[in-house]
Amino acid sequence: KKVAAELAALDREFRREYAPAAAKAKRATIEHIVDYLIAAREAVQAPRRVDSSTKPGVNVDAGMMRNIASIARAKGRDKDILKGWVEQLLHAKSDRKHPLHAFGLTLDVDGSSIASMIRPLVAEETKRRERHAADRGQAEIIIDYQTASARDFMQDGYSFGPGPVRLGDLIIGNDPQQPVTGVATYGMAHRDPTWNVLREVQSQYNPKNASKLKNSGRMVRTHTFELREGTVHYLVKGIGHAWAVVDSHRMIADPLHGNTLLDIKSKGQLRWISHDLKRYKGHRIHIEFSAIDAEPLEILMVAQDLSGGDPVAFQRAILNPPNVPLGDLLTNPRAARVVGLARGYQDLMKNTIDRLASGTLGRGPEAPGYAAVADWMIRHPELFHIKGAPETLSLESATRAFSERRAKIAAKIKRDSRLALSMMDGSPENEYVFIRGKHTMRGETVPRRFLTALNGTPPQGNVGSGRMDLARQIVDPENPFISRVIVNRIWHHLFGRGIVPSVDNFGVLGQRPSHPELLDHLAIQFMEDGWSIKRHIKLVLMSMTYQMSSRAKGPQEIIDPANHWLPRMRVRRLQGEVIRDAILKISGRLDTTMYETIPIWLSPFAEGRGRPKKSGPLDGNGRRSIYLSVRRNFLSSMMLAFDTPIPFNSMGRRNVSNTPAQALILMNDPLVVQQCELWAKKILSQPRSDQDRVRRMYEEAFSRPPSSTELADALQFIAEMTKLSDGNRERPWADLGHVLFNAKEFIYLR
Repeated sequence: KKVAAELAALDREFRREYAPAAAKAKRATIEHIVDYLIAAREAVQAPRRVDSSTKPGVNVDAGMMRNIASIARAKGRDKDILKGWVEQLLHAKSDRKHPLHAFGLTLDVDGSSIASMIRPLVAEETKRRERHAADRGQAEIIIDYQTASARDFMQDGYSFGPGPVRLGDLIIGNDPQQPVTGVATYGMAHRDPTWNVLREVQSQYNPKNASKLKNSGRMVRTHTFELREGTVHYLVKGIGHAWAVVDSHRMIADPLHGNTLLDIKSKGQLRWISHDLKRYKGHRIHIEFSAIDAEPLEILMVAQDLSGGDPVAFQRAILNPPNVPLGDLLTNPRAARVVGLARGYQDLMKNTIDRLASGTLGRGPEAPGYAAVADWMIRHPELFHIKGAPETLSLESATRAFSERRAKIAAKIKRDSRLALSMMDGSPENEYVFIRGKHTMRGETVPRRFLTALNGTPPQGNVGSGRMDLARQIVDPENPFISRVIVNRIWHHLFGRGIVPSVDNFGVLGQRPSHPELLDHLAIQFMEDGWSIKRHIKLVLMSMTYQMSSRAKGPQEIIDPANHWLPRMRVRRLQGEVIRDAILKISGRLDTTMYETIPIWLSPFAEGRGRPKKSGPLDGNGRRSIYLSVRRNFLSSMMLAFDTPIPFNSMGRRNVSNTPAQALILMNDPLVVQQCELWAKKILSQPRSDQDRVRRMYEEAFSRPPSSTELADALQFIAEMTKLSDGNRERPWADLGHVLFNAKEFIYLR
């Protein structure tokens, strides 16, 4: 987010500086556009020897190049710039969308009067102007990125920039020599190539269709709408995917829901693509657009119900709007002559540059036409920039400095992502009352609001989904409910029992707090500390209450036998995961590497539906318990014995039992036996006496040295077991380790 903000600020600054600098660099040539157009026309029409290897009428061959050099010398013009104008006119003659198309047609006219040639172009532009308003009025627009507000612009990450690109905006690319790639001739959601470096760390659990959807950080979406006609239409250009999310559910499994995913293949061409979603007619959906690798992607509009009018006319209006400035140029009487038409083009480009410099390129009904001309001028600096001129050198210097600054900021982008988006902000939604609980029987609409029981009567705002408004209400200082719940849960984890014992129930049916004033004090302190859980844990750990011994203190036990008032610390049993990690740590096997899930070890008795074909390693490769995969039908027997919850429901407070199964697990579990053997090898690898080895084992297991009685008993145990081990030196020490693991002191905190 920080990198995206820095890039956006730098781009805004550069656009403000670049536009007037580019206009200044082009003005010197614009003053002589009439001369260049007339000279280019003469160079094409002058007799020349045609090179047989060159396609006539399209490229500048050797004979035409001689004409260009001769005419440039005679008229005192730049030869390279004149060559560029000749090339543009040759292409413009056959390209109806080229800004110079009208003048390109004069290449085939000998006389100075071109009225008959201009007349069809004028009629075509006039007709387009008359029918555009009627054509544009058709269809139900879901979102039009040409006019969409920042509030309507929803994306995952920053790949589509800080907001929609507006008509007339300078488009910035990745080329350090030419960072400005053109001018936006329409508004759109435009993928910023700076973020093409993003990569996802792929998971082995990706579904078949989802594996090709690299969405993380590169997706833009519409608001939620009701699908009325069954077909949604996208006006797009580029390569990517469109994903219809139905009733907030991503459904991609073939053959039932495979059609929710549509490939976009419109490279280099703006066109409509229709998505058949008739199966979900009447449902509420939203559309997610995601890019592919480094491919560009532009989304202009999403619409449905094109059949309500003339879809051909609607498409024509969107893709081919009237070019007002060009129409005005052609209807001017002077355009009937070649020189007059050239002067008209010169005035058009002057006006365009003035608009570019003043930042008004995207304003007014004539904006699309001026933007198209500006885009063409920006993309062809060879027609305007005089090499070595002060204005050109100044522009090149500013461009180079910008590219260097931008590259430094972009280098800070974190390329590899392990994020798996589970939810993102959407559009505001109200829910219905379902009559008798049936979703097909809708009652009245219920406006969005916080829980009524917590004074949530005012409706939430209309910005985004409302989750941010809800979050602000939750953490409002006037609402101490959430902070109380959080500090109570922290207290529960640290002391084994919450100030309110029913940590999942703060309601009327829950238990009363043992220390209500303390609960309020901690809740207020937690909010004042910026809701920092780490800081709050430190506050509690540094307290005298937490640091007390758990030993009974005479008369206080009579007054408070259940230890509600905490005259001493509670005795707490370690959780199953902590016990396993402690065993691995003591044996020397613990691997603290972060990330990546380890398959669960399956005993021979783990049978049932969905059993994996391959079992994981017994010790989980030494990884911490948090990285062991959880399969609900094949849970670890060790974890279950020590009350690890079955993962069906959330649980704020675990059960803490003391059952024979726990002792049996510590005695017989293959993992415990294996780690005892590793512990023995580690202890024996150290050149110490047997007394020192025993002391070391007690310190590792209990964080204390053994008493004299314990030391004597342990040494006697080693001696007796050595006689029975048939020369196996490690066996007695492994058995001693097994004894220590089975001691209550190992699994309880006192």
